[in-house]
Amino acid sequence: MKAKLKILVVGMLMFCLTACNKEKEETHTEISPPETKVTKTEEIGSRQELAAIAPADRLEGKDMDNPAGMLQESSASVMVQILAGNLKGSGVIAYSNEEEVWIMTAAHVLANMEETVKITFYDGYVVEAKDIEYMETQDMAVIKLPRKALVCQSSDEIMDHGQIYRTVILERDAFDASGTGDLVIAMGSKSGVAQEAYAGVILKDYVFLEDFGAYMILADVFVTPGMSGGGLFDAKGRLLGILCGISEDGEVAVAPVTAILAMLDL
Repeated sequence: MKAKLKILVVGMLMFCLTACNKEKEETHTEISPPETKVTKTEEIGSRQELAAIAPADRLEGKDMDNPAGMLQESSASVMVQILAGNLKGSGVIAYSNEEEVWIMTAAHVLANMEETVKITFYDGYVVEAKDIEYMETQDMAVIKLPRKALVCQSSDEIMDHGQIYRTVILERDAFDASGTGDLVIAMGSKSGVAQEAYAGVILKDYVFLEDFGAYMILADVFVTPGMSGGGLFDAKGRLLGILCGISEDGEVAVAPVTAILAMLDL
């Protein structure tokens, strides 16, 4: 695993992005202070009409008119909520075996953590964790939990919460197949596990962002503080990356699944 990220940014990272002329071309960015404009709800859908860009309702009808709602229904169990000091963020269950459970998040979510962080799973079960590793070159971290921490024993029964949750779909092919204009869904846990889900589109599938020192995905999708560390998914529910930051224009920077696979050595 890599050394600890040198600079952690509190809250959702705010950065100004220089426009790129072509795919996979380098661009340079400048960090804007937290006081600068935050994307407002009424700006949703200002550039794209391909997807329904609105808070997803848990509708009875399961069709592509509400892709974000469909993802909430099918994939809530891969999400967690993270509380680190006074910061609340999101996370995605990336890996699990008989010994450990690994949760991916944005490193800046953990900037104010104390000795431990609290992890809330989608059924409300809460555990504490302190085994955290950071990626040196990107705003990502992995929280490791012992698998036995998900087993709760009371006087009359043993409840294995780990049997309820599942890991997200991590496939290099999903990233390779994605491109500009593709439908994506950003899902986070600001107000509750997997309670925020918004549909949008990819703006750039692979662009260098100087602020992160790495190649990232840029997406036109609504996000809010507290969704940092959540997932960007394709229409099939496969993880494309981790939500890391948002520009003044509402462009969302996403650490790609290729970096996640490399960090986890999967």
